[in-house]
Amino acid sequence: DGESFNLSGFGSQSPNNISYDDVSGNRISIPQLGLALKAASAKAGQKIDIYGSDACLMAMAEIGTELAPYVNTMVGSEEIEPLDGWPYHDFFTQWFANPAANDHEIGQMLADTYIESYACGYRGLTFSVTDLTQMDAFNLAFIDFATMLQEVSSNKNPSFAKAILQSAKSAESYEAHTDYVDLMGFVTNLERSTINVANDSRLQALKQAFSKSVVYNKSFKKN
Repeated sequence: DGESFNLSGFGSQSPNNISYDDVSGNRISIPQLGLALKAASAKAGQKIDIYGSDACLMAMAEIGTELAPYVNTMVGSEEIEPLDGWPYHDFFTQWFANPAANDHEIGQMLADTYIESYACGYRGLTFSVTDLTQMDAFNLAFIDFATMLQEVSSNKNPSFAKAILQSAKSAESYEAHTDYVDLMGFVTNLERSTINVANDSRLQALKQAFSKSVVYNKSFKKN
């Protein structure tokens, strides 16, 4: 039998601001979330198959890294979510009709029903299914990518550092959190910039690691 875990409420990838309680003032930090999933995994005697965040700004690498030792698949949005949250009725209807679906397929059902339920009337939506068994490889690739950026920015040509900053600034960000930048948007901007890094093996390795970790993604942006 599989195990799933869902957290619902207000979310933020900020280290100490997940599922804020307006009454008590309590909130969950990212390390606390990791401890909760560690305890749930230990009680189940196995890794949690699917962890879902029905909350804003939660499909982030930092959260995936924290949960990876205890969870196989993470589903959620890196965007601000509508207040009504996930379309549970539509999602469970699909899931119950496909009881043999694996965790990636279940995540895809949720992504599809979530985007379809709001696509006509909400300004911007994202939803991802992330294979957390790939997080170690992704993080190693990201460290190498960051080293590449440090090497480029240390070049005496000031236009290089400026191009890196502009690539980040031009990537999609979320609500008022301008430092919450879509990683692949940033990478794409770098490839198109005046810096000659498009063929750098470390950038290409990051793209490959990302494609292995994010196994399904769906989005909608209203013009």
